[in-house]
Amino acid sequence: MLAATLERGLAHDVAALLNRIAKDAAAHVASGQGAIAAGVVDHYHAALLRIYHARLEVAALESAKLVIEELTGGKKFLDLIDLARSSIMDWLTNYAAEKVVGVLKTTKKIIRKALRDGQSEGESLRDISKRVRNETGGLIGKARSITIARTEVGAATAIGADAAADASGLQLDKEWCATEDARTRPAHAAADGQSVGMDEDFSVDGEALKYPKDPTGSAANVINCRCVCLYNPRIPG
Repeated sequence: MLAATLERGLAHDVAALLNRIAKDAAAHVASGQGAIAAGVVDHYHAALLRIYHARLEVAALESAKLVIEELTGGKKFLDLIDLARSSIMDWLTNYAAEKVVGVLKTTKKIIRKALRDGQSEGESLRDISKRVRNETGGLIGKARSITIARTEVGAATAIGADAAADASGLQLDKEWCATEDARTRPAHAAADGQSVGMDEDFSVDGEALKYPKDPTGSAANVINCRCVCLYNPRIPG
């Protein structure tokens, strides 16, 4: 499945970066520079931004291509992709910048907490350094990167699909389509089949969402959401 492949790619890149940050911060702690260990995070801003741009652009464009093909049968494909790409890049410029700041801010908090916990336990610099490395990178960083990738790729594919539907120029309605299993949020299951116009929002658990995984939505409605948006030609009358 394309989405799973894209998620694995982003998760791999984010996990690798978190491991680099963890190693760098831990080295500062081991050398007695724990007070500035969290500051190393800022050095990785540009690298993480490049990862976000590269991975999410691909995710959004692949999603857009699928929707354009489905809606138009490939007619004016390149022209429509160019229109969708313009919208996608406008979104990505702001979204990636905001999300990268958030990821790095959380990483600083993780490092500082590891330092405080180690100090409160009376650990040696070596042990605190190990704690910082393990809690910032390693298996914990890998698990965190998977959650990040699932959320961000989901947002990018949703944006790509919406940009493509808008670029098609067709009169469309949007339909919320939930995954029908025990893991689906009750509110999302209840929204299944809800249909609105392209310029309207879905109402999900009392919250207005433009589409499933809408980045402006609350974490409770967005993180790990597996719902998708269907774009249906509007029936006259």
